Amino acid sequence: MARQNRTHIDDPVALGRRLRQARHAAGLRLVDLEFDGCSIGYVSHLENGKRVPSLQVVRELATRLGVREAWLAHGEAGEHPTAASLLVEGEVAARLDDRPTAAALYQGALDVARSDQERARARAGAPGGRPRPS
Repeated sequence: MARQNRTHIDDPVALGRRLRQARHAAGLRLVDLEFDGCSIGYVSHLENGKRVPSLQVVRELATRLGVREAWLAHGEAGEHPTAASLLVEGEVAARLDDRPTAAALYQGALDVARSDQERARARAGAPGGRPRPS
């Protein structure tokens, strides 16, 4: 039996399109996705399909964008995250002092919120909302 080549992404160009689509949908700039090991230039190369990101980079970008890792990596459809799950993840990121990730998650929660309570929690956690305890 021939060995199958498996990779953690389906196609660099397709991943780049999904990455750009998710970034625009979240209202984020390239600089908002930057983190140690992933520069603005690298994100640009990813969006243009010129690089294959590591699995860790795919996971971090998916988290920052509030999308499923499987969707970003392979375009797999499935249930999108709920406001409740994004709020929990945003609160964890805020407590870990990862403000860019927290901001992206709170924005994602606000975008999919279905109740006034969810919208209020998302706004409170977003930059400019109520202060977070130290």
